[in-house]
Amino acid sequence: IVMGQPKGIGILSISGTTSAIGNENLRTEIVSKPALINCSEAFGFELSEVEKEVGFIFMERLRYMNNKPVFFDISLIPNINLPRFTSRNMENKSLFDVLRKFYRIEIKGGEQKIMAITANKMLQKHFMVREGHPVLMLNRKIETNRMNFFIYSQVYCNTEDHGLYGTF
Repeated sequence: IVMGQPKGIGILSISGTTSAIGNENLRTEIVSKPALINCSEAFGFELSEVEKEVGFIFMERLRYMNNKPVFFDISLIPNINLPRFTSRNMENKSLFDVLRKFYRIEIKGGEQKIMAITANKMLQKHFMVREGHPVLMLNRKIETNRMNFFIYSQVYCNTEDHGLYGTF
């Protein structure tokens, strides 16, 4: 049986998920509101001493395409000169747009590591899939226009109905 190629989602680019998909087809649900945390590493990427010292704004979001959960996104944003960020409503908002509009932070590029995994209990619940369901995991270190200011994220993708693509 030959299956057709799934629709592509341009998430593997610097434009971000909202730009790749469009607001009309994308809905964002906040799983964990932005909160301050400390960590010693970020999804396999080493942190600078400054990043370890200032900590991060942590948040979790579930992203839906046409009302189907497709992305579970965990973000770590350095707690450096981001006044009132944790009080912002991020429901149905683009993280990159909020950073650009309110903090003048532009995305410039980055590094990502992609792995195929099977859905754990948390992902099974979020994606409404069974045990053993394949999921892509993207660990990202995103460069910005601010010197030594990186955004880290771990994005889980349910590619059952959609493939991923991107240009750099």
